[in-house]
Amino acid sequence: MTAFIALFCLYATAQDLQPVREFVWTDLGFIRGQTDGVVDQFLGVPYAAPPIGDLRWKAPADAPRWTGVLDATKFGSPCVQAGPAIGGQAIVGSEDCLYLNVYRPAAARPRDLLPVLMFIHGGSNQKGAGSDYDPSQMVAKTGIIVVTINYRLNVFGFLAHPSLDAEAGEPSSGNFGLLDQQAAMRWVRANILGFGGNPLNVTLDGESAGGIDICANLVSPQAAGLFNRAILESMYCPNATHDEALQVSAPVTTALGCADLACMRAAAAADIFNAAGNLSGEPGGGNGFNASPNYGSSVLPMDPSRALSAGQWNWSSILIGSNHDEAAFWIAPALLAAKVKFPVSEQAYQAIVETQFGSFAPNVLSEYSIADYPSPFMRYADISTDDSPLGCSETPLSQSFAALTQTFRYEFNDPNAPTAGANVGLPSTLSLGADHGSELQYLFKMTQLPGPQTGAQKQLSDQMMLYWANFARTGNPNGEGLPGWPRYDAANHQILSLRPDGSRILDTFDTDHHCAFWATAPPSRGSGITDY
Repeated sequence: MTAFIALFCLYATAQDLQPVREFVWTDLGFIRGQTDGVVDQFLGVPYAAPPIGDLRWKAPADAPRWTGVLDATKFGSPCVQAGPAIGGQAIVGSEDCLYLNVYRPAAARPRDLLPVLMFIHGGSNQKGAGSDYDPSQMVAKTGIIVVTINYRLNVFGFLAHPSLDAEAGEPSSGNFGLLDQQAAMRWVRANILGFGGNPLNVTLDGESAGGIDICANLVSPQAAGLFNRAILESMYCPNATHDEALQVSAPVTTALGCADLACMRAAAAADIFNAAGNLSGEPGGGNGFNASPNYGSSVLPMDPSRALSAGQWNWSSILIGSNHDEAAFWIAPALLAAKVKFPVSEQAYQAIVETQFGSFAPNVLSEYSIADYPSPFMRYADISTDDSPLGCSETPLSQSFAALTQTFRYEFNDPNAPTAGANVGLPSTLSLGADHGSELQYLFKMTQLPGPQTGAQKQLSDQMMLYWANFARTGNPNGEGLPGWPRYDAANHQILSLRPDGSRILDTFDTDHHCAFWATAPPSRGSGITDY
């Protein structure tokens, strides 16, 4: 470990990337990556055949072998998705997108058997790519291998259709993105030894939709034996039935005017993408197309939560957590779209709460005191966080894992986490707190977020990279020089609060998030955001 920390100290002085001297053998042929002398990168490595033509909406097929040496110095295309919110093309990416990226310490050799962390990106299963996350600093600092992946998204990864079920011989359609992830896991199992990794010591790490998909993989028989541990960031377990997936998907093929698979597979990708987008008036499907794994087949036999309760799962150690101000991430752009003026006024805040909660609104307004929040916006953000699947619901989910296996739980809580809100039109002065996804910039260099800025934030980043890597190495995040992180179990509901002013043990999560109050709330609640 000391050697890797020394390499990390030198990382900032690394020079231009050069070709890796030695080729790496995979089961499809030799590849050659690039290195800065500290971290080797192997980018754009195919792990499955391009899912185009007759392979559209099928389980991933084996990638073809190549002759010669594959140049692995450029990322593969992201999967088809909506372009940037401001500027750029409406649709970006390609259906030919099933590529992964391997990052390893430059000194790694096959005999090293380094732990492997495979990161599955979030983005509502609608957008994102492995290339958005650069783990080079984590690799340099901790000496593990990190793999990032692409997988089919939105209507291309999660469309369900009776004809696709008939072709597969079971009601499994709508899980193509999940099957892509499992194909990437099989690639890691077959090939990571050649990069210096241990194929029998693999940890899945997923955030948001990536974490939701990992919950599905935890109970999928087809993922059995492909990983040993799971890190679940800001997620819940999917619960869509196959019938629900069919119902969501049916308008897409109707909009395409297709009566059979031949027509569906011959349609242009842009036409398919826009057909899904038109369901809600949003490019890429928005809320009109629910891109989520569904259960009722050999891919996912039963509701993941029920499977976990029944102990029918792929045994893994678990690290799970969420962010203190999750909902600020999605309510800020919703307020902007509704033409709510920033800073949000007290009058607008009360009107939003009254519209959303109706007769229960006085209870909500009374529960969340003005004195406890710096602004009406952050007060509404915390209401929305606590009353979401990423708030109080995290406790029973964590308890269900703790009843099954060794579990560690965290809450990320940097109230001044850097934000990229200005990139989507939000005021540059608007603080989103520790909002959804903001912890990722403390683990990876990202294209969407600026990363830690202060010395305290950078120290927290160092701690988090070590915690994640220690867990990937042994199933326990604790290590020398790190604040102690107790196991979360039925007798001990202690959580590690990850903070730039000093990470500490927290045993008041349910109190902080008003969970007893939300247990009394009526079940039907909508959005209160409209024009104010």
